[in-house]
Amino acid sequence: MMYQRVIKRAFAYPYTYSLIEEEKTIEELGKTRVYGIEIKGDNERSLVEDISCEKSLVESLFDTAVEEGLCPVHLIEVAEDLIA
Repeated sequence: MMYQRVIKRAFAYPYTYSLIEEEKTIEELGKTRVYGIEIKGDNERSLVEDISCEKSLVESLFDTAVEEGLCPVHLIEVAEDLIA
């Protein structure tokens, strides 16, 4: 069963930030929860669904994104930097 739910939401004008939780099957881990971030603005949207299975790591990135007012266009590169 695939599901996606928002487990944390914040607002920093003009964006809405959502911390997303999904259940996925990963070959090495089996069925596990992964966490991602979505940022939406008036005409912009970016979603990175499975940044990590470490909730605290993604929460930290989420909090920083909100504090810094990260715009959707930069979410993918910031998430890639975190993973690398």
